[in-house]
Amino acid sequence: MTRPLPTTFDQPSAPPTEFEPIQENTLERLPRAEIEAAQVEKLRDFLRWIYAKSAFWRQYLEAAGVAPDDVRTLDDLRHVPTISKTEHAQEQSEHPLYGRFVCQPELLEQQSCWIWKTSGTTERPRWFITSKEEFWKYNIDKTARAYAMGGLQPGDKVLLTLGGYNLWAAAWTFHFGVERCGGTAVPTALYDTQTKVQLLDQLRPVGMHGIPSYLIHLGEVASEMGYSARDLGVRKLFITGEYLPPARFDQLITTWGATHIIQAYAGAEYQGCAAASCLEQQGMHCYEDYYIVEVLDPQTGEPVPPGGAGELVITPLFPRVAAFALRFRTGDLSAYTDDPCPCGRTTRRLMGIIGRVDDVVKIRGVSLHPSSIAEVLSHMPEIGEEFQIVAERSGSLDHVTLHIEVLTEVPESRHGELTAQLENELKRKLGLGFRILVEPYGALPRAEGKPKRLIDRR
Repeated sequence: MTRPLPTTFDQPSAPPTEFEPIQENTLERLPRAEIEAAQVEKLRDFLRWIYAKSAFWRQYLEAAGVAPDDVRTLDDLRHVPTISKTEHAQEQSEHPLYGRFVCQPELLEQQSCWIWKTSGTTERPRWFITSKEEFWKYNIDKTARAYAMGGLQPGDKVLLTLGGYNLWAAAWTFHFGVERCGGTAVPTALYDTQTKVQLLDQLRPVGMHGIPSYLIHLGEVASEMGYSARDLGVRKLFITGEYLPPARFDQLITTWGATHIIQAYAGAEYQGCAAASCLEQQGMHCYEDYYIVEVLDPQTGEPVPPGGAGELVITPLFPRVAAFALRFRTGDLSAYTDDPCPCGRTTRRLMGIIGRVDDVVKIRGVSLHPSSIAEVLSHMPEIGEEFQIVAERSGSLDHVTLHIEVLTEVPESRHGELTAQLENELKRKLGLGFRILVEPYGALPRAEGKPKRLIDRR
């Protein structure tokens, strides 16, 4: 017997008019079996919703031979094909502007909406839309949960270094997420790094949000300006968008005198934050009341066991006015554990983001990823945080050049010693020979967003 379509999301809640405490979801401490049983029920509701409301998803599921009520376990989800940015872009090219992902066009025509898009640096720009109510209910509340898990308290000021306030949704989400927790957001993305340091000195925020490498750079600039970053009052660091080796984690703690670092994981396609770490800092807790998070082998599409690295694939569990994701291949690499966290939560945890699927290149038969370089460099404190890999081909042979910076206090007479040491370490750990070029300190590009580490010129 077919169950009726869910209706609880037809009229989402409006933005709160005053601060309300963020409540922990009761699902976060249930046994795994109960979490998965709840997910199956939500998944079937979600599939019924998009099958009935979206021409794209109805065609997609029918082509795969999957009906919503065929899904009785989480394993049954494997019969649904994954989707990537490429299919997204193709659908929106054929059916501009949002594709046939919209489930309630009449609602979007009658309500205030939020619109955002991707930058289009690696593919055709893709557009997204949601109602204002859904933006607050999903994007903002889930981001606020991440801040609350990280110890953000009412009245805390948070300096936001990421993104402009434009059609990139993340900056708005971070801003309102801080306010949703009762904190004060300090937007600084449009200011240069020196001005950010001055604002830190003047406002003394207890928190700061940014890309790890940029926050390290910000600490270096503070030192150049005569400040001690540790004395600027920042104690809570919220980070996104980049691989963070353990040594760099420690460097952030040391640089800023932070008491803890909270990582979060989010994306435009699945509408906001999908995982965040707690104060135990032992991985990012997946929001399993909102998502099913899989880790798959990028080549075979088969599930990867706990601890193994694979591509994150995310399925939302909440019906929306526009549904852009179902088994969405994020392109991000991670590993997971289902073991309970010392904090008491039992949700799946992601053990950091270790890189991008499309950043892996083969050099003379060896898979090379920027995170592998970052790990080696993190143990060489005299070499700076920034680096760039350039892969080139001469005749039939591939060559790779690694551009690095040596700290200014290291005499030039030691550069040869350091590059030789680095060449040996890279050869020992990665099995590849590198040409090492030392650039003047500060010459390599600094990015407030995700840095471009790899250039393939072959």
